[in-house]
Amino acid sequence: MSMKKNLLYLAINIAIVANCNGQYPNWGWGPAITVTLNGSSITCSVYDPVLGQNMTSSQSNATNYINSQGVVAWNYSYNAHVVIYDVNLHSFKSDSWGASTTTFSHFTNTDGVVAWTNEYTANVAVYNPVQQQWDYDYWYGNTSTFSNFTNANGVVAWSNDYNVSAVMYSSQQWKYDWWAGSTTTFSNFINAEGVVAWSNSDQSNAAVYDPFLQQWKRDYWYNSTATYSHFINAYGVVAWSNDYNANAAVYDPVQQQWKRDWWGASTTTFSAFNVTNGTLNYANSSTNYQKGYNINSHQWQDNYSTNIYCMFYNSTSNGNAPVITFFNCLSVGANSYSYNCGDGHTIIRRWAWKQYDNAGSYSPQLTVFNSSNNSTCNATINVGVGIEELNATNNIAIFPNPVHSQLIIDDVGFTISKIEIYNLIGEKIFNQQPEANGSKLYIDVSSLSPGIYCVKVKREGQEQITKLVKQ
Repeated sequence: MSMKKNLLYLAINIAIVANCNGQYPNWGWGPAITVTLNGSSITCSVYDPVLGQNMTSSQSNATNYINSQGVVAWNYSYNAHVVIYDVNLHSFKSDSWGASTTTFSHFTNTDGVVAWTNEYTANVAVYNPVQQQWDYDYWYGNTSTFSNFTNANGVVAWSNDYNVSAVMYSSQQWKYDWWAGSTTTFSNFINAEGVVAWSNSDQSNAAVYDPFLQQWKRDYWYNSTATYSHFINAYGVVAWSNDYNANAAVYDPVQQQWKRDWWGASTTTFSAFNVTNGTLNYANSSTNYQKGYNINSHQWQDNYSTNIYCMFYNSTSNGNAPVITFFNCLSVGANSYSYNCGDGHTIIRRWAWKQYDNAGSYSPQLTVFNSSNNSTCNATINVGVGIEELNATNNIAIFPNPVHSQLIIDDVGFTISKIEIYNLIGEKIFNQQPEANGSKLYIDVSSLSPGIYCVKVKREGQEQITKLVKQ
């Protein structure tokens, strides 16, 4: 049997008890971490019900730690540090990255994304549970001054010198783009609901990451002056007033393009200018106006309320259990999100990792909300049974399980030809050919770290695969 199949056996066996291992918080994958500060060090704690014990990880020089949604991050000296608990590996996964100075500006830990700047670089990191490792990337700026650095809803954006940059994690890699301005002054910079919007001189700009196209979509519009009385980015709608005009723009997920319109006014004074639930409202010369986007006709309309709308992006539609997929969305007129995953799990983040442990056909549904309406969109995920744990071979018993120090394999028929034990990364850590002088075999496992292992027993052309929990 190949090493790859052994890993699949392990994955399925872990899935048997995964529903109780704390991987279902409302942000998706990964349990909450309890952090205790001891002087300048911290202790990160998670209870692992599979192992039946508290798992801890001590980290030094972490007084400025940020603990958010299962991720702990901090910086010290020349390094940025992160730690998360991987529910499938049953261990903490930490990483760190060096920097050129000890000054970490804009250090953030939001919605599973850690982002910061250090001298000439903008940096981002996210944990990828599929690859079971942290994924880090960075980009150089022309100067060491990063303005408007924001981290929200999985999107990190900033301005540096003459450029605006934005990045989001998708398809197991960081997706980055940048756009030049005519000056180094970027006003009205707002990162909200997946949309980055800003003004630069007489130009209004908006950008959004489209997960279906796997690229950033940006557009811009010139105005008659460089003065903006109002500039709003909310509910996926960017709206502004400039000189005698009111403007609104939205990314249409169906047509996959920005749709902007503008309306002239009799004066340059716009009052009560606001975007509520995706609808633009304002007053000019004592007259009230309402402008809404019609997703069905794909245009802005007078005296109309914007249709709330969503499109559900799911990275994985088929696979053998356990399946880890990536949720994201595009929306119009929404500012909150709820994924009903179809297995009793609810996620209330705009983007998230999601793990399906058991075989079946799932129909996760995303509901997007504003203060008065909601809209739903759906996906389908088919999870196969994969390779299941083989039934115990007749007359062979493996106990105790969980085990602390000594594992006993009782071979009544004296038929075992080989015993192998594998760890979670597929390494063979034990190999024995028993002697035919007794039915009970005793294996010392006291030196093994707590976790999940795979015991493979070979006999007479058959194999028995058993999940072993080491406490």
